[in-house]
Amino acid sequence: EVGVLITDFPCFYKLEHNTKLRLLNLLIKYAKTPIEDREEEEKYYYRLKGFNTLIDKYLARGKISHSFYLVSQYEKEDYNTQFTDKYFETFPEDIKSHNWEKIKVERED
Repeated sequence: EVGVLITDFPCFYKLEHNTKLRLLNLLIKYAKTPIEDREEEEKYYYRLKGFNTLIDKYLARGKISHSFYLVSQYEKEDYNTQFTDKYFETFPEDIKSHNWEKIKVERED
């Protein structure tokens, strides 16, 4: 919604003062942007190639632990399975170097 900011999250309160200010400046800029002008980065699933017998072969990252897992493609409350290119590039080389098939997320459920 244009003009609305919500920072009432426990993790926001734990941030350092300067980090909060930088984040608030970004939020203000985003809140001022008309909805039709906002573009979301495309998200992708990463499916491990070469293991067709595995049921759980999609890359996941724990929301709290930040550990990596192989799971079904569906996101759960404790891990993500959809990643932007920018976020995937922050992963360790030993994760990125696997033989992943990149699949565009057509619709978020």
